[in-house]
Amino acid sequence: MDKGYHGHYGARDDRRKEQTEQRKSELIEKAKQIDKLSPEDIDNLAEQIAQFSKEKRVTKNQMRNMFDLIRRALTEKPDKENKKKNLLITKPKIAYMVKEPKTRELVDIMLPALDAVIKSHTDAGYANLKILNDGILGYFKYYESGGERE
Repeated sequence: MDKGYHGHYGARDDRRKEQTEQRKSELIEKAKQIDKLSPEDIDNLAEQIAQFSKEKRVTKNQMRNMFDLIRRALTEKPDKENKKKNLLITKPKIAYMVKEPKTRELVDIMLPALDAVIKSHTDAGYANLKILNDGILGYFKYYESGGERE
């Protein structure tokens, strides 16, 4: 009887992991299109990534560290060529953040977004990444403080 009980939880855990992977894949696909998204789509994506990160128990400091890196890359030297170079330098720093297991999924979502912006190398891509970055951090703080939305 005990074996069946654990088997039931195993199946539920497997479904939960599968759903999480599916959700993460959808967020990655949207992030890859960052340079082409409308403001509404960016807002929606930012909120979804923030919710996902909160569910994965990413801490406020981990979130802030990642988004400070991106913010600095986009604002340190604001001309387009320097933004590209800065993002290229920032990518390995963000990849290194996977040393903290809670940040793995967030890194897996954000690196394709950075790649898309670097590849497109457009003003719209850089602007959208900044909006996404600010939005994720804002929504994360909202959900961290107990905010609920439908």
